[in-house]
Amino acid sequence: MDLLLIVYAIGVLIALALYKLTSFMWSRIASPLRHLPGPPNDSLIWGNVEVIQKEEESVPQDRWAQQYGHTIAYRGLFSTKRLWTVDTRALNHIMTHHTIYQRPPAVRYDFSRLVGSGIFVTEGALPLAPFPFAFLMGPLHR
Repeated sequence: MDLLLIVYAIGVLIALALYKLTSFMWSRIASPLRHLPGPPNDSLIWGNVEVIQKEEESVPQDRWAQQYGHTIAYRGLFSTKRLWTVDTRALNHIMTHHTIYQRPPAVRYDFSRLVGSGIFVTEGALPLAPFPFAFLMGPLHR
């Protein structure tokens, strides 16, 4: 009985690992960023982050924009694709449709550690706290 339970547990763990691996690979294969030009991947773990950190701010991105065009896809940590653009129409679309283009969870976490979790970090609909003195406002404000 105990051996059967261990075999089931190992089977579930293997199935979960295969699911995670498949979803990770599918997200890379089906990503629309795969068609964008960009610099070659320097490292599987660091991507192009080392180049960005070693040089002055936005110098590598400007060099890549001159070489590959206004919109590029470079590699972040663990070789995840990151979008970088200087196209004004694309930037206008991103700024007006901010719910579609959200920051990655790691960036949101780091930003919340820096400035605290609040309106600058929260994306999507903000849950509003109820006004504590609503009874003072009268029936027209409810």
